[in-house]
Amino acid sequence: MVWLCVGYIVGRVDVAWYVRAFCREIYTLPPSHKGWVAGCLVVLIGVYVLLLVPLLAIASREAKSSGHNPAIVPTSFRSEIRRRGSYSMNYINDIKSHVLARS
Repeated sequence: MVWLCVGYIVGRVDVAWYVRAFCREIYTLPPSHKGWVAGCLVVLIGVYVLLLVPLLAIASREAKSSGHNPAIVPTSFRSEIRRRGSYSMNYINDIKSHVLARS
């Protein structure tokens, strides 16, 4: 299953072959074991959804609240240099990191 997920995400592994092999393995199991495998898959998918749906809601709420924060004003590199009044290399690197951190 890990190879299946990694192959699907990366795109370098033939996912269809692994899905076919997994289905063949499930097909050869007795019916009671098929039920256990199906139940485990349902539980895994349920836990995955129950964990990710609240995290997605929290992340979207945080993104909306941080996007409307009036205290954060976008600044440009030139305006920061003018404000600080120095062109030394340390200041320029400091300003670049400051501007990139805010954008």
